[in-house]
Amino acid sequence: MHTTTLALIFSVALSQVAAYDITFWANKGCRSGAPVHWMGGPNQGCRQDWLGTYASAMVKSTGSVDDNFMLVFFSSPDCNPDTIIWNGDENTGGCIEVNNAKSFEVWDLS
Repeated sequence: MHTTTLALIFSVALSQVAAYDITFWANKGCRSGAPVHWMGGPNQGCRQDWLGTYASAMVKSTGSVDDNFMLVFFSSPDCNPDTIIWNGDENTGGCIEVNNAKSFEVWDLS
């Protein structure tokens, strides 16, 4: 393999850092219904995936890669900082209610 190809593969891998694994549940309390997963980091921008359809979520860190990141949920569909309803940068260890959330984003705090 050429050095240029290896460098390209490495840079793509770094740009796809998955800092958080979010499991969305259809019902409150993170139980019942078929859960869906989203894994991502700060390069994915403002997201609306599954919000409005799912009522609760469990947030897990994927490891030390998220040390400078924070997951933020908003009541607006455009990730407006004035509408923050939840944020965290560590494993929550529990279930959070997201039925009022309309968007989320991973912020890079470094």
